[in-house]
Amino acid sequence: MGCSMGATARVLVRASVLAQDPHASVAAVRRALFLRFYSHEFSAAEQERILVRLGQDLPFRPNDGVSTKPGELHAPTVAVPLT
Repeated sequence: MGCSMGATARVLVRASVLAQDPHASVAAVRRALFLRFYSHEFSAAEQERILVRLGQDLPFRPNDGVSTKPGELHAPTVAVPLT
């Protein structure tokens, strides 16, 4: 249920950004999502560095994190420290 709520919130913010600017780039939407959900967790200097990176239109790589074996889809592995 929590994932569903997070996905819904993301869709609502994306829709709001596109309502304000229907021609917003993918990078602009990424930056707006970051600011809405995470800006309070970073200093102004950190936000600026992140926004610069999010502002880059990265190349689309359709096979990132996807297994080449039929029927298997895998998300990229991310190390998460246990606290």
